[in-house]
Amino acid sequence: MVTEFIDGLNLPKTPGEYINFAPIDKVKELNQVEGVLFFATPDVPI
Repeated sequence: MVTEFIDGLNLPKTPGEYINFAPIDKVKELNQVEGVLFFATPDVPI
Protein backbone atom coordinates (compact mmCIF):
# COMPACT_ATOMS: atom_id res chain seq x y z
CA MET A 1 0.00 0.00 0.00
CA VAL A 2 2.74 2.51 0.94
CA THR A 3 4.93 1.46 -1.97
CA GLU A 4 2.06 1.93 -4.40
CA PHE A 5 1.33 5.38 -2.97
CA ILE A 6 4.98 6.48 -3.30
CA ASP A 7 5.19 5.10 -6.85
CA GLY A 8 2.08 7.11 -7.71
CA LEU A 9 3.75 10.36 -6.63
CA ASN A 10 6.08 10.27 -9.67
CA LEU A 11 8.99 11.67 -7.67
CA PRO A 12 12.16 12.42 -9.64
CA LYS A 13 15.17 10.21 -8.98
CA THR A 14 18.14 11.81 -7.26
CA PRO A 15 21.05 12.53 -9.63
CA GLY A 16 23.62 11.26 -7.11
CA GLU A 17 24.58 7.70 -6.40
CA TYR A 18 23.63 7.98 -2.74
CA ILE A 19 21.80 10.24 -0.29
CA ASN A 20 23.49 11.59 2.81
CA PHE A 21 21.26 12.09 5.86
CA ALA A 22 22.67 14.55 8.41
CA PRO A 23 21.28 16.62 11.29
CA ILE A 24 20.59 20.18 10.09
CA ASP A 25 22.95 21.65 12.69
CA LYS A 26 25.81 19.54 11.25
CA VAL A 27 25.38 20.80 7.65
CA LYS A 28 27.97 23.48 6.81
CA GLU A 29 26.18 24.96 3.78
CA LEU A 30 22.54 24.82 2.77
CA ASN A 31 23.22 25.88 -0.84
CA GLN A 32 23.38 22.32 -2.15
CA VAL A 33 20.72 20.78 0.08
CA GLU A 34 18.06 19.17 -2.11
CA GLY A 35 15.55 18.33 0.57
CA VAL A 36 14.72 18.26 4.25
CA LEU A 37 13.23 15.29 6.06
CA PHE A 38 11.35 15.63 9.34
CA PHE A 39 10.68 12.58 11.48
CA ALA A 40 7.47 12.56 13.50
CA THR A 41 5.54 9.91 15.32
CA PRO A 42 2.26 9.05 13.58
CA ASP A 43 0.19 9.63 16.71
CA VAL A 44 0.93 13.37 16.87
CA PRO A 45 -2.17 15.36 15.83
CA ILE A 46 -1.64 18.01 13.19
